[in-house]
Amino acid sequence: MHHIFANNKGKLAALFVIVLYLLGIGLNVKLLNWGDDAFFTGVLHGTNLIDWGLDRYVSWSGRIIIDALMVSTINSPIVWTLLLPASILLASYSMAKIAFKTVNVYWVMLAMMLIAIIPPLISSEAIIWVTGFYNYLLPLSLAIFTVSVMLDEKSCGASKLFALLAIFIFSYQEQVVIIFIITAVLLLIQSYNHFKLLGLLLSLANAAVLFMAPGNYNRLSTEVWRWYPQYMDYGFVEKVMLGYDKLYQAFTMPHNWPLLVFLALAVCLTATKKNIAVAEKVSMSVIVAFIVFSLLHLQTFPYQPNSSIISFYRGEINPDVIVRSHMYICYAFVLVTMSSVLTLLVGLLNGSRNIVGAIIVTLFAAMSIVMIGFSPTVYASTWRVDFVFEVMLIMGTLFLLNEMIEKYNLTQSTREAQ
Repeated sequence: MHHIFANNKGKLAALFVIVLYLLGIGLNVKLLNWGDDAFFTGVLHGTNLIDWGLDRYVSWSGRIIIDALMVSTINSPIVWTLLLPASILLASYSMAKIAFKTVNVYWVMLAMMLIAIIPPLISSEAIIWVTGFYNYLLPLSLAIFTVSVMLDEKSCGASKLFALLAIFIFSYQEQVVIIFIITAVLLLIQSYNHFKLLGLLLSLANAAVLFMAPGNYNRLSTEVWRWYPQYMDYGFVEKVMLGYDKLYQAFTMPHNWPLLVFLALAVCLTATKKNIAVAEKVSMSVIVAFIVFSLLHLQTFPYQPNSSIISFYRGEINPDVIVRSHMYICYAFVLVTMSSVLTLLVGLLNGSRNIVGAIIVTLFAAMSIVMIGFSPTVYASTWRVDFVFEVMLIMGTLFLLNEMIEKYNLTQSTREAQ
């Protein structure tokens, strides 16, 4: 009886944390009176939604459904005040379901707390900024939910219907739909069913509408001259390098706690292995060095507002830094760290579903940022484009944590059997 009572108290405490966090988010989000928030609140003055949407599709953007949803509801605060925390809850629930297969309040709370420690530079633009919420948090949470439904063969009809409807929204966010399409293909290869195939076909059809919009070409011409005039002279390799530079920025940005937690878990899991290869020992050393370096020089502590390495390259390629050796040294350090992460994950593989999932989402995380290099707004988009990267790392963290729990349970069972 005492155990049941203590368990219920724990669940209530976790539920209290979830509700408190969601209330705090929902009650503190407000429209800005400048920038995109101000622009989208007034776009329907003197026109209607259909005419505005078609004109925007032809002249500026392929995100026709997300844009329509945003401009039709942004002037109703009750809508995004409820939708924003609901999207965080949906993303947390779905990630927990994917990683742990079964959902309880503790896993949901854990996923939510990991979302809460996403760097403020990113969360301020992708979560608590109303326009950013419509373009990043909302579509990504819907996509993760749809994947969770695809993975669960016992999903009810209502969940499947909601997932299919969600495809018509999240397919109009470039990073999200590309990753979803690859995920759907992988899931179909793993095991075929009609629901997965339908989800893939719907996402492909909507992605075609997104990427083939006439406005994309007009916007490209405008944005090139506005943000990056020399961009049109770049080839494939240069654009990939721009994407890597953005990825480098994500690795070295201050307060990137989801990244550090993910790296630390990978090291801890490897340390529990009986036989650790030389390559794994070297990789562990590199990652530990990166974590220590990040804590000492990339985080902000009292009495140390700035990095003690003044010349540390912060990203955003320009003529001043490209001729200096320190940029390439910093690049190499981060690249070796990335390679070390993959080395550890591959070493942990051994047929584990959790490690396979961690490897896939890690690759998705990197890909979600590198693809930004194929846009002239690679730097103008600032930090919100890193949101998918952070959420993929959180997914990876949950997979690694589940692997750790399963290993512990297996060890305990073996000891009891003996």
